[in-house]
Order: sequence, then structure tokens, then C-alpha cells
Amino acid sequence: MTVVCSTALTFVPLSGQFLDRAREDPLEVDQLRPRRGHPLGPTVSEAERRAVIAARLPVHHPPRWRLLVTAVDAQAGEHVTFDRDSGVALVDAITASCALPGVWPAATVAGRRHVDGGIRSPTNADVAEGHHVIVILVPIPTTGHVGETLDRERAALESSDVHVIAAHDASLAAIGANALHPARRVVALDAGGTQAERELDALAAKWSAPTRYASERSMPSSRRAGMARPRQQPGRMDRCRV
Repeated sequence: MTVVCSTALTFVPLSGQFLDRAREDPLEVDQLRPRRGHPLGPTVSEAERRAVIAARLPVHHPPRWRLLVTAVDAQAGEHVTFDRDSGVALVDAITASCALPGVWPAATVAGRRHVDGGIRSPTNADVAEGHHVIVILVPIPTTGHVGETLDRERAALESSDVHVIAAHDASLAAIGANALHPARRVVALDAGGTQAERELDALAAKWSAPTRYASERSMPSSRRAGMARPRQQPGRMDRCRV
């Protein structure tokens, strides 16, 4: 299994309709207030941002399954993916992938400046090409650029069984106008958990499809026995992270 990590956020200029909605909450307006050197709003130093990411990660070593963390080389404008063979610490890879321009500072990795992988694509789903079953998580509205990119990537994955889980109305309402507002974390998490429960059966069906295990038939029986199966416990999916 390969997991593709993208922050799933697109760069939206902080003006017009976005700011009109943000003004409904004074805290959001305060967070977006410009300061010298940061025309789109206040931010922290690169070291401070990395420390926050490090503190939030439960582990700092790569998982046993394949994880691809997407970013963009800000100097070359090129798409970059970090995995366990890149020689990049997991904390640095995640920090680079979360470096949303205008909000958080660009992250230095191997001497290069990197920004949010969502700048290249809100989902980066095309990186999962070649897998039998692909699940795309989209925690933002699938309209405009996001919807167009998603449709284009799904078309490129036509040989795979693709399942899209997009935030429903209740989840979007919980997230609010500013997806980065810390005050929305708990309610957004609760709404996401409620939606996840509704998605379990459909997702379990995808993982249980014959194609799910087609590539396992050539594996030694001892290895197949160690692979996780869907819904090992009621209400839980241990492997649905793509």
C-alpha cells in the first residue's frame, strides 16, 4: 500500500469573498492582519514552525508502508515527493508539505526551499497511479479549481478502482471559512469522525474487492497472513489511509 500525503489546500489570495467570510469571526481577521515583511498576514519563523510540526507528530520515523509526502520546490517550481528512501526526516518532509505560502514559511530541505504540495494539486492523487484501489480524501469543497483538478486526476487513474471521499456539508460547515483556524479543530474533527463512520461500509467494500488482493497471490503464505484485512474491529478500518 502506498499513502500519498498532501495538505489538500490550494493557494487562495486573502481578499474578496474569502476575507468577507473571514470577517464574520474577529479572531480570523486578527490572524490575517498584515505586518511588515508578511503582506498576507503574520507568520512564524521556519524553526518555530518545524518545532510545532515535530511536537504534533506521534512518531518521527517513516511507517512500514510506503508513504509519499508531496511538496513543491519553490526555487525550481517542480513537484517533489519524499519517501523513506529520500534521506529526508519525516518531520522535515511534513513541514515542507504544510508550508502554505502566505501563511507558513517555506521549509528548507536538503538546501532547497519547499512549499505546500497542494500548490501543485489539491489532492496529488495521480501520484498513486498503478495501484488497484485508490481512495482520495478531499477535506475541502470540490468546486472550481479543486473539482477540475480532481476530475483530471481521476481520468488519469481510469485503470484503477477510485473512491473519492469529499467533505459533506456538515463537515464543511464545521471547518468554517478559514480551514487553518485553530478554534475549528475540535468541531471539524468530530464532524469528520461522524462522516467517516458513514463511509466505512463503502470503503470496506473497495478494500475487499477481488482486485484488492490480486497482487498478493504470488506472495509467500507467511507474508499474506501478516497483511491487515478491512474491518478487523467493528467500526474501524486499519488500512484506509490513502
